[in-house]
Amino acid sequence: MNRRNRANRANRANRVASAKSVPHVSSRPRASVVNATIASVSRILRKVESRLSSADRSKTATIAVSARAISDRTTALVATEATLTQMATQSAANKGEGLFHSGLHRLWKVLVVGMMMACTVACQSPEKEQSIFCDLPDEGWHSKAPLRFEPNYKDSAATYDIAVAVRHTWQYRYTQLPLLVDLITSNGQVSHYAVTLRLADEHGNWCGSGFGPLYQLSTTVATGVSPQQASKIVVWPRMEGVDYIECVNNVGIVVRPHIAG
Repeated sequence: MNRRNRANRANRANRVASAKSVPHVSSRPRASVVNATIASVSRILRKVESRLSSADRSKTATIAVSARAISDRTTALVATEATLTQMATQSAANKGEGLFHSGLHRLWKVLVVGMMMACTVACQSPEKEQSIFCDLPDEGWHSKAPLRFEPNYKDSAATYDIAVAVRHTWQYRYTQLPLLVDLITSNGQVSHYAVTLRLADEHGNWCGSGFGPLYQLSTTVATGVSPQQASKIVVWPRMEGVDYIECVNNVGIVVRPHIAG
């Protein structure tokens, strides 16, 4: 009888020791880790936004896109942590503390990778508009002298808006400047766009911006164009009966990232 009592007491002691060796793991996500992640991402976004001018913030949706991407990644991290915590609880109950700590190690690796991805998205500087101008000779722009441009697109998967711009003096003799703009694809196909810049109104007031004798005006040619659709751009003068267009100093193109509205 004494031998049986001693065996029962030994079994109870073993069960208590085994229960103490299994660490307690909360099934809820670690709120402190998630909050720290969100706070770090918020600081990164504020730092990036502070470096942008007001014009950049009005022309690009990069900050909004970055915020949405980081929010999605943070949500994924919370779900991943909950899953790993549940796995760690089961592993700790079955195999002890070794697998529990291994699960936490994997969790921290996921959090670190997520933070690196968030920083990469947030710190990408928004692409600004690109302006390319050609100087015209003093004697004027000849009617058979096209101007050729090759934009340098940063993102081959993005779309862009193409505009043509002119700089002229107050001595320009006409109210309008008709142009022909050719967008040439990467495989050589050509799309023709006839545009007319209204440089002055019916009262003779210049429509462009500028001070003193020089004014600049631009007009949109095409929107939502891929880099493959406008690999090269050629601008022709199309003013009938005029061999040389005088008092136009520069002609150029302006390429802006397209923002769907």
